Amino acid sequence: MAELVDINGYKFWAFYRLADNMKKEAGVYVIFDGKGNEFIDVGQTEDFSDRPRNHDRKPCWVQNCPNGIYFAARLEPSEKMRTLIEKTIRMNHQEMPCGER
Repeated sequence: MAELVDINGYKFWAFYRLADNMKKEAGVYVIFDGKGNEFIDVGQTEDFSDRPRNHDRKPCWVQNCPNGIYFAARLEPSEKMRTLIEKTIRMNHQEMPCGER
């Protein structure tokens, strides 16, 4: 069962394994290592069912998550808010190994 976690003042549902059954919804996601304690990357999408599974940085996620790729998700329909949340997390977690754009 997912738990509600606070990431830089925003509530996210965590920790999900990257899977094929994600819904087509907009939001922000944070990629974690298999233990859920190291930030690997952050992004935002209009479509959870496609973007995380087909992300151009996914090979970096695989390399940095030997125990599986986990993520936290926050549904957010507003692109402006998604961008703000992503930028806030990037600023506060600059050490993410796959966070380069």
